[in-house]
Amino acid sequence: MCHAVLGSSAGIGFAYARHFAALGHRLVLVARRPSRLEEAAETLRQAGAIEAICIVGDLADPHSRAMVLERLAGNHFASVLVGGPSPPAGRFDKITSEDFRLAMDVALLYPLEVLRWALAGNLVAGSFLRIVGSAATQQPLKGNPFLLSAVFRSELERLTGLLLPDMKRQGIHLRLWKPVVVLTELSSLYAASRVERAQRSDPRKALELIFGEPVPTAEEYVQEVLRSEGLDG
Repeated sequence: MCHAVLGSSAGIGFAYARHFAALGHRLVLVARRPSRLEEAAETLRQAGAIEAICIVGDLADPHSRAMVLERLAGNHFASVLVGGPSPPAGRFDKITSEDFRLAMDVALLYPLEVLRWALAGNLVAGSFLRIVGSAATQQPLKGNPFLLSAVFRSELERLTGLLLPDMKRQGIHLRLWKPVVVLTELSSLYAASRVERAQRSDPRKALELIFGEPVPTAEEYVQEVLRSEGLDG
């Protein structure tokens, strides 16, 4: 089996790739930084992946995404994970016009482009398309520190709902993951910006203080969600 992981050098994407590496599957990895990507690929090979192919591409850039999707076309993937760039954080009074444009691109247009690619015959019946969204959509917009994520991910949820019948007709299993917060390099940086210096030595505890609930690692989150789906494929 082969899996394409978009945004695979860190966080949920890397944890997802590592899960299937441990099962001895093949991987196609996409990320924007060549050195980080190759380092991740080597780690995954050592973890058991039969093959780990690297595609360097900036998923926040429309032209780069088009190149990536063109290279992925024609393969028979058991699953594709749509991860990678996240919308800028910030409440309404803090976000800029550039933040707004970037958020619309990475939180809405990027996953929709992958959905269109999948429906164009690039995913076979029985394959899984998993999109990493956000639980920010379940929170009120007023005062939401992830306002842009909430706005555009909510629209993504509505649009994926409209496309779900088409996905089912083609036999594609569409899953939208909505983590509240996961311990990653990016979330650790966010925690460091929100807590006092003395609390920054333990990012997990800092995040739990901010969000008021247990914070899983990326690996724990991936394992939990795949178990909830009742399969590993």
